[in-house]
Amino acid sequence: MSRLDDALEDLDVEAWLEDYDEVRSGGKHEIRLQNCPKCGNDNFKLYVNTEKRVWICYVCDWGRHQGDICTLLAEVSGKSKAAVQIELARPIKPTPKPSEFLAKLHESFSTPPQEDPEPVEQVILPGNQGFTGIVSQRVREYALRRGLTDLDLKEYQLRVATKLRNFPGPFLVFPVYFEDKPVAWQGRTIGTKEPKYVSYDDIANWLWPMPTTPDRVTLVEGVFDAMALLRYGFNACCTFGKKISKRQLGHLHRNHVSEVSFAWDANAMRDIEREARRAQGLFPNVSIVDLSKPNTVGLKDPDPGDCLNNPQLNYWLHDCVGNPISVDLSLIHISEP
Repeated sequence: MSRLDDALEDLDVEAWLEDYDEVRSGGKHEIRLQNCPKCGNDNFKLYVNTEKRVWICYVCDWGRHQGDICTLLAEVSGKSKAAVQIELARPIKPTPKPSEFLAKLHESFSTPPQEDPEPVEQVILPGNQGFTGIVSQRVREYALRRGLTDLDLKEYQLRVATKLRNFPGPFLVFPVYFEDKPVAWQGRTIGTKEPKYVSYDDIANWLWPMPTTPDRVTLVEGVFDAMALLRYGFNACCTFGKKISKRQLGHLHRNHVSEVSFAWDANAMRDIEREARRAQGLFPNVSIVDLSKPNTVGLKDPDPGDCLNNPQLNYWLHDCVGNPISVDLSLIHISEP
């Protein structure tokens, strides 16, 4: 028996297909795929028997008398049949359980941490990186509407997942890499369903993207905010919310970052004040970006992510981020707008 035969025998067909299309139960040993890649019907008329490895679309009859499951996998994923066979036959190394890797920062943040981080073990990223299938194309179109480009999708190794933690998608997935290893992820649904964002448990320990230079780093809340700043030449990372953890501070400190600049939303000034107090003991300079400055476009309460598909906000972004306010916490007085 070949390696491919062994892989096909052990293959969880339903789990594999879930990475490329929405799946519903069709009865005992049967599932239904939302999209038929042959006729384009999107009403879950494509039935797959996961035990017998056969399928049929009850609209166009595709699949009848076809017995090679790789044909189905290739059509649904948008890959060539040969590429699917190579993927399945490739030996898989067991993925170790993620371990804690960074030493704790000093509780008072009054002295820099001296410990080196422990080795980091990778996690399994959800979904797939290709934007070739029917669902993947919908996710790609969403990304382009948000102002991303095909080059962004490739450069940041963004992915597509039809489901995350049992929440239906599809999702645009942002993987977090540390030392070239995937260590966490966050997905953004392309629709209006809640939750809009679904993340890996360990997401609060990471930044996106992870810092690689010791320059000034501008901290923003979300991945789209970070992308906008990176596009316009700023060194930026997102904190996945209005809080920065000890481990996130540790990543910045170990990278010898010279200045940390907070550019969270304009209505988050109390959060910024709190986190700036924690960061000041670790970095030579801590500053705040005032995103409440007016813009010539007339957009109310814009955030950096809006600049991705509204280039006219470029001047506003450069004015805000390029002129941060140096923080003297003994004199600072911040109130909610």
